[in-house]
Amino acid sequence: MDFAFLTANANQLYYAVASRNSGNERVVSIVLISTSIFLQIVAGILLICSSYIQSKPVPSNDNNQQDATTNSEDAAELYKRRRTRWLNLIDHWTIALVFIIAITNIFIAAFSTTSTPSTDPPTDT
Repeated sequence: MDFAFLTANANQLYYAVASRNSGNERVVSIVLISTSIFLQIVAGILLICSSYIQSKPVPSNDNNQQDATTNSEDAAELYKRRRTRWLNLIDHWTIALVFIIAITNIFIAAFSTTSTPSTDPPTDT
């Protein structure tokens, strides 16, 4: 997560809301910027969840009994598979969100640029 990206979006949102322009571009900009900020927060939460899952220790097999060892090995293997599945799922969603955020910010840049009329007098040739 890039905090500069988040603060830039917050700054853009401030200027879009404070703008006196009441055109459709302003509304589209506000919606896109708000969407981008929301998606960045969701991606940050997913990264925190992934970090939390990775920090949890994997249970070890310390039992010396034959039957209990087999059951605990099966339980540990099942836990590892579930953990890996969840981590992969979170990673894929985070990557997808980062891609969507980048595309959203491209649209924000497209709608936030305002063309100012030229102040040069027309020339007759």
